[in-house]
Amino acid sequence: MFCSKCGSKNVNDSVFCNKCGTKIETNHSDKMNTDVRSEEKNSRKIVYKGEVHKCPNCGENLKSFEAICPSCGCEIRTSSSSNTLVSFIRELQSLESKKVIKGKGKQLVESLGFGTSIDVDKQKINLIRNFIVPSNTEDLFEFLIFASSNINIDLAMEDFSNFDSASEDEINSIKAINDTWMEKAKQVYQKLQITSKAHPKFSSVEAIYLDKINGIKVSKVNEINKKKRRLFFYSLGFVVILIISVIIWPYVLKFMDPELIVPVSSSGYIGRNYEDVILELEDLGFVNLVINEIEMSASDSSKTHGTIVQMSFQGLSSFEAETKIRSRTRIEITYYVIKHTISVQVEFEPNWLFNKYDVNMMVNGAKKGTIVHGKNTNLTFRIRAGKNVITFANTEDSNVNGSVNIMVDGDLNVTYRITALKDNVTIEKVPSLTETFIPNPSIIMNDHRLVMYFYNRRIVGHGYF
Repeated sequence: MFCSKCGSKNVNDSVFCNKCGTKIETNHSDKMNTDVRSEEKNSRKIVYKGEVHKCPNCGENLKSFEAICPSCGCEIRTSSSSNTLVSFIRELQSLESKKVIKGKGKQLVESLGFGTSIDVDKQKINLIRNFIVPSNTEDLFEFLIFASSNINIDLAMEDFSNFDSASEDEINSIKAINDTWMEKAKQVYQKLQITSKAHPKFSSVEAIYLDKINGIKVSKVNEINKKKRRLFFYSLGFVVILIISVIIWPYVLKFMDPELIVPVSSSGYIGRNYEDVILELEDLGFVNLVINEIEMSASDSSKTHGTIVQMSFQGLSSFEAETKIRSRTRIEITYYVIKHTISVQVEFEPNWLFNKYDVNMMVNGAKKGTIVHGKNTNLTFRIRAGKNVITFANTEDSNVNGSVNIMVDGDLNVTYRITALKDNVTIEKVPSLTETFIPNPSIIMNDHRLVMYFYNRRIVGHGYF
């Protein structure tokens, strides 16, 4: 504040000049401004923020999400919201144009702003999911129709028959887009129910959306019913087959396992040679014959080697002649047998490169041991008197084998040299000095026939010639 007489500067609100003492005249406008500032400083302030939306037709205040004026029914439209859907579709088309064939120059096309179909689909999912639809009724209707048209009922039912050429990752990506459209359409539909359910076109647009949703529900119900019907017919078919099987099983059993007539009683087989009985039963058609042996002493004159001591048909040891028994019945034949001890020395000729396999040694079909390739092995076991078959077979393929017959009438030492070939096993008998019989010359002079008897029994009988 300045003095009007001397011009000296004084403090505000001074009544007299500090230099000349002249009374200072206060400016009315400054005083008013000071009062206003003082009032603003000490009074309560009211601040208005945001916008008040009013109906352009009647001026009625509009609430959020209202697309129709509650007073006059005027539809509220703006040019910016009308272009929202168009902009959204353009973005989708722009993403679709960036797709390239999978695996062809992926790094190059990605550097140019392109990507594989899966990469682009992920962007489309994000665009659809994050798109904020406007509150404009027209745009809501158009978006719901557009979203409903992109919902695929087959994909919702996980029917991928129309995508045979697509990979598993591509199918999963396509299904994810379809699920996103369903979620977005549901969101828009719920928004329309809140804001525009009274609109006269709401029911028509709603029908388009519900047609897709109900189609999915109906398809799921039909699929469940189809599975139930399929399960019912399968169960019915199983029951029918079971009933038919029970009815026709006796006839099938009769055809596959016919009844055979045993001409001899159980006692009629006792004392007969087991080999003759086996041939007789096989000629009749019996196929399940089991042989049991009872070892006897060679000095026991009360028993005879090879004679049957017991017969049983399915556990039944006593039966009459002309008894009907099925062909697959288990028949056990027990006979006396004289056994001798045999020691087999095996010389296995080794191969350097090929056919280096091990062999199993079997006597009359029963395994006695395994011979390691290239290793000499000695096996000792009891064997029945008479003709026997010794077989050497590949441990991995029993069809690759070789066999030799041997007559046994006492304890015996024998040596075989075997060679493993591609298609078979060759067997060579190796003479042993302990088996060579040298007759006495005096005996030859006295009785040539006696010498030849012992000579044949000792040498020819053992398979040397």
